[in-house]
Amino acid sequence: PKRAEQLINTRSCAAVEWMALGTDGSYFLLFGDGACYWAGLHPTLSALIKKETGIHRVFLSAQDWSYFLQLKDGRAFWEVSKDFDSQMGIEPQGAPGKKRKASGYLYLAPSQIMFSHHEIGPVFSSGKYSIKDTFLSLHSRDLDPEDLPLMDVVQHQG
Repeated sequence: PKRAEQLINTRSCAAVEWMALGTDGSYFLLFGDGACYWAGLHPTLSALIKKETGIHRVFLSAQDWSYFLQLKDGRAFWEVSKDFDSQMGIEPQGAPGKKRKASGYLYLAPSQIMFSHHEIGPVFSSGKYSIKDTFLSLHSRDLDPEDLPLMDVVQHQG
């Protein structure tokens, strides 16, 4: 995007540390001095960038408004499209790899699971695995989803 290019060329006080390009000309720039510039992002992501300090990385989808925001303290925030849910496979037979027995379990799309807090910590409750490392291992196919323990989910008021 033109404005991102102008910022890179005129902001001589610090080098670009991270840049993410998204759909429809959206972008996020993080300079070495911690200054952030962005345009055209999902409204929730824009609000988080304004509110949070210590941004480490922002990943933007080139196809839709999905994003992943990682802070230096390890906290993460994200928003995904409904297409992501369908690609992940709501039913076990829709997911790649080994199959789990569906008896006694409910299979949910990631967007169907809500949290009781507005943010999540950097590691799972066992404290053993970081969410980031698990995500990267799943993405690189070094880890199968079936290798992970099942998540306990509670239905509350409906």
